[in-house]
Amino acid sequence: MKPKPRGRARDISGQHFNKLTALYPTLKRQYGYVVWHCRCDCGNEKDVALNCLIQGHTGTCGCGQRRRAIRR
Repeated sequence: MKPKPRGRARDISGQHFNKLTALYPTLKRQYGYVVWHCRCDCGNEKDVALNCLIQGHTGTCGCGQRRRAIRR
């Protein structure tokens, strides 16, 4: 069940940020920004702060780091 957003949160549902797709806002806040529940192209899900998505700091669930570690 999706939590109801509080206040006037910016709606980015369905938008893609690198490999992450924003699904719905959570009730959590980080750095004063709404935390969004996102799904990565690999299928994993992750909660990410809005500013991290918009500024490009977080673009995956970490699946790229795992793949690089496996290759070593």
